[in-house]
Amino acid sequence: MYRFTLPCTLLALAWGLVGCGDDDGDDGDDVIDMSTPDGGQPDFGPMPDSFIELPDQGPPDLGDDGGTPGGLDGFELEVATAQCAALFRCCDEDSIAEFFEQYTCFPGAPCSFMEQQEALPPTDMASCVAVNQALLGVIFGDALAATRGGEMTFDAAAYESCLGDLSSASCGADLEAVLYDGTCFAKDLPFPQTTEQVKHGFFDRLGTPGDDCTSLYEDKYGTCDPEQAFCCLGGDEDACTIGGLGGESGSCVAVSGDGEACGGFPDEQVCAPDLACQLDDGSGAPVGCFVPAAPTPLDEGDPCISDTFEELGECQDSWCDFETRTCLMLKADGVECGQDQECVSGFCAVMGTPPIVSRACGPRDFCTGT
Repeated sequence: MYRFTLPCTLLALAWGLVGCGDDDGDDGDDVIDMSTPDGGQPDFGPMPDSFIELPDQGPPDLGDDGGTPGGLDGFELEVATAQCAALFRCCDEDSIAEFFEQYTCFPGAPCSFMEQQEALPPTDMASCVAVNQALLGVIFGDALAATRGGEMTFDAAAYESCLGDLSSASCGADLEAVLYDGTCFAKDLPFPQTTEQVKHGFFDRLGTPGDDCTSLYEDKYGTCDPEQAFCCLGGDEDACTIGGLGGESGSCVAVSGDGEACGGFPDEQVCAPDLACQLDDGSGAPVGCFVPAAPTPLDEGDPCISDTFEELGECQDSWCDFETRTCLMLKADGVECGQDQECVSGFCAVMGTPPIVSRACGPRDFCTGT
């Protein structure tokens, strides 16, 4: 409850009392005898409203975004803290280093995370929160600014759901999936994407075709509503470029629907979410957006790649070898491998110390809690 207390001087003014201070020269507290001659207590009448105990008001209203530190205003700090808490709950030093490898800058290549390189990887919770907050500022800074500027709205319920996933995820594969979930806080969507997908679902984008837009970090749609438009940044001869590092001004251009034309660099025309773009099937057929059919299930020994190098289906309990173009038996732990899908464990591990390394199937040991 909220309680109000008043200094003795105010009580003296209210009730006509004097001598509240300790003026007798000793170190004790003065006691004022306010009893009546018969030993009772004086009647001061009703107390003023400002002196009474107020009812429990609950927490102050901080608005739809949760105020500070939660929600929109405290986004980077709150997400950084939640991610680092999950990492230090489940992950050893190698796994934490692996998580932060995605922010590594390479000599001569443009990099948005150059200022954070010396602090990577973090070694304790405090340094993790500090550097991760800065990294998230790079990734989400333009989105947060655009939301505060009214180009997008903030879905607090979706945001809280993503935070909850970080705190409740079990160590191992469950946490790995949450940390790399591009619909929540991950930097990127998983690669490759068979259809167009929308990143960071707690931002509701408002732009419609013809509206101005702002590009967001490596995001095709920017501040445009993905169901209606993508953010075209312009280019030579009015060609559209997309994505980039964010913060650029552009125009919302209508996305293509099923059967409508699409295109890639240097003149982008983006499909609506959940559609794929057929850029070139080798036959000269019109290029366009389409709904991908479910892949044909293939058994071990079945051909998986055609003579024209098209995928014929999806190998079940086996893997597609591009050399033989056939579904082959999955490999046991310890057997040499080249990619994760070759292994029973689903993980092709790097063995040895650079520059002398090999790869072999083995258990995934990312953030297992051991």
